[in-house]
Amino acid sequence: QEAMKAGSVAAEEMSERIRALVEDCDSLQGFQVFAEDQGGWGGAMQVVLEEVKQEYCSGGRPCVLFSVRPPVDPAVSLTASQRARVVLNEGLVTASLA
Repeated sequence: QEAMKAGSVAAEEMSERIRALVEDCDSLQGFQVFAEDQGGWGGAMQVVLEEVKQEYCSGGRPCVLFSVRPPVDPAVSLTASQRARVVLNEGLVTASLA
């Protein structure tokens, strides 16, 4: 529960920083977001990006997400449950951030 609280606090802080940057813009043309979406901050990033899309990316203003992920090491083998978790997480992240 503390992790969820920390995530919501972090999401609110990110949203406030984005608002401040947007207010300083003369002509906002869109957003390019680089995010590590498979880690523990994926949920906070989803909340922030959803807010950005609703508030700033309407009327043809683009919001582009670039997913930053660690490299896959072929020498490291995953167990079936670890691989299933990775695949499930990728699907959930893609669906929620699309």
